[in-house]
Amino acid sequence: MHYQDLEVSSSSLWDGQSNSVPFKNLVIPEFKVETLVINTNKPPVKFAYYRNLRIAAKIGEIFQRFGGIEQGKTYYVADKTIVLELKENQKLIEDALIESEKDFFGGIVARPHQSTKAIMHPLVSREAVCPLGWSHEFSEELAQRNLVLPGFTVFSTDDLRIAFKELYNKGVYQIRLKDPLAFLGMSQFVISSFQELEQFISDKIADQGKLQQYGLVVEENLHPEDLKTYSASFITVGSHQIQCLGVQRFSQGLYRGTDLVIMRTGKRILPKLLAQVGIFNNEDAQAIIDKALLFRALLNKHIPEIKTARFNLDIVSGIASIYSNGTCEEVLRFALLEQSFRVGGASPGEIWGLESLLSYPDVDAVCASTYYRYGDEAYQTVSEEEILYCGVDNRFGPISISVKVHQSGRGKGERKKGERERVV
Repeated sequence: MHYQDLEVSSSSLWDGQSNSVPFKNLVIPEFKVETLVINTNKPPVKFAYYRNLRIAAKIGEIFQRFGGIEQGKTYYVADKTIVLELKENQKLIEDALIESEKDFFGGIVARPHQSTKAIMHPLVSREAVCPLGWSHEFSEELAQRNLVLPGFTVFSTDDLRIAFKELYNKGVYQIRLKDPLAFLGMSQFVISSFQELEQFISDKIADQGKLQQYGLVVEENLHPEDLKTYSASFITVGSHQIQCLGVQRFSQGLYRGTDLVIMRTGKRILPKLLAQVGIFNNEDAQAIIDKALLFRALLNKHIPEIKTARFNLDIVSGIASIYSNGTCEEVLRFALLEQSFRVGGASPGEIWGLESLLSYPDVDAVCASTYYRYGDEAYQTVSEEEILYCGVDNRFGPISISVKVHQSGRGKGERKKGERERVV
């Protein structure tokens, strides 16, 4: 869909719940910003599809007001990571529609597994089953540098059993299994015995072809109490660049949004703003960025064909229990958890924050929040938030998505009793 078409279809972004969506300046003839729906033989997640349309519209406004892209050039906002193994995606490169990271928002990889969290762990051995294009060097160096949790990626049930046994023999009695294709923390399972493993294989692995193509992550489980998940994002939109740190909000297993600090690339971290979103230790914040930069350097070294305009890394801090000789030792972990090269839940905050920074050249950083509300709460509007979507999603039911930029530097989203934080 071209950017100028969005005015015609804008009413559908509210999904029939109201006609009061705050649209403005949607027709911009000088630029084209397309939403690119990647073919996965599955219908797109409804709320994400419409959210991405609004992100595309906002990026078009940014180009109109502040430049950043060659006039007449088409800019793409992809709903998923672009996999060049798919012929329809190859044409984007062959026809010079996408020539660099400045031409799209998201990521480009050569193989399907490279777009997922599968690349975060090594195989059980170099002889293990793996897809074409697997980088042993990259995943092994992550493990050797202790950048990731103890774990493996497997592409067969035989290797799954080997991986489970390896961790179990090292005293890891709670092991998390993760579907690399899942998002928002879905499709994850914690097992603690060989019997539970066999039950998991019987109940959950019906498609061996999917396992061979995308794999399964097998890693040490951390205690849910006091668990924090940090992340650093590096964003390129045309010629504009920013980096972000923030805090996710979760309640009842559902993602509730993110509070972000959005900074100009290369500028110093502002402790006051970091504290506003819940990052109180400036040294921790710098360590998060350093780990993310090291990961990106290793990625460029071992898998240089991956190109990203949105690069996001989650970094987890928590406690693991290790059993040995009848005793249990609690060990603090601080490790890379997963990466994302696509539009994510925090992307509205990133893009609206970028617009704010461009509007105020003397400001080095701003705070922004995204809000995801479910059920009856989805239809409650809050002043000063810009609504991106409100409707009934095919997977989550009633849901609304909104975004707010805190010009005052206040970035703390509202939290209700029982709602926990995850620092991103």
